[in-house]
Amino acid sequence: MRQVDRDLWVVDADHWMPGGVWFPVRMVVARLPDGGLWLHSPVPIDDVLAQALEALGPVRTLVSPNLLHDAYLGPASTRWPEATVWAAPGLAGRRPDLRIDHVHGRDPAPWADVLTPFALDGVPSVQETVFLHRPTRTLICTDMVFHVHEAPTWKSRLLFRIVGAWRRLRMSRTWWFLTRDRPALSASLAHLLTQDIRRVIPAHGEVVEEQARDRLDAAVRWQMSRAPVLPPVPVAGREEPAPGFDAGAGPR
Repeated sequence: MRQVDRDLWVVDADHWMPGGVWFPVRMVVARLPDGGLWLHSPVPIDDVLAQALEALGPVRTLVSPNLLHDAYLGPASTRWPEATVWAAPGLAGRRPDLRIDHVHGRDPAPWADVLTPFALDGVPSVQETVFLHRPTRTLICTDMVFHVHEAPTWKSRLLFRIVGAWRRLRMSRTWWFLTRDRPALSASLAHLLTQDIRRVIPAHGEVVEEQARDRLDAAVRWQMSRAPVLPPVPVAGREEPAPGFDAGAGPR
């Protein structure tokens, strides 16, 4: 666990997919004004990590931010039975074994003035909600953007290249295929980009500390075009778009 700002920490872990594909995963920990901890996208938590967390404050909120990040929610809710569990719409139907107390977008969050939720509409198979930590102007997201620069296997590196998110901040190409209402998703992204964002913490990859708002705009702009063009495969060692590429207009 490492601190990234006042009352804000991250915990990084490894997640292996079938076939030897590796994903870096991250839990974000925020301490609310009342001293309680808010855990976003729990990772595996052993006794040592649990003790370190409880030294910061009591764990009171567990957040599953979309339909894809629930693998470790059950163990976390068992460890802290008094914590309130928030989950994405539809997760209860997919995971009836989980305890879910509140649903993003349906129930008002008592901590929304500190961690403001923004739903990404139009993608029912993901149902992602991102959160803006207003005291530090930090956007906490899950699969909306990737920022992976290192991977231990060639399969992992190949996968991140295929989805257009290797060694640069980018919204994965998979969003193009999963989106069912493109205007709704574009409107959600446009509204999010009106916010004052100084830092981006993705669940997969490095934290973005410099020019975060502008880089986030470039990362999602292709999805907001009326006639979107998929972002090109990144050039090795570069984070910027390939020459001649305009994120809004497509290749020239």
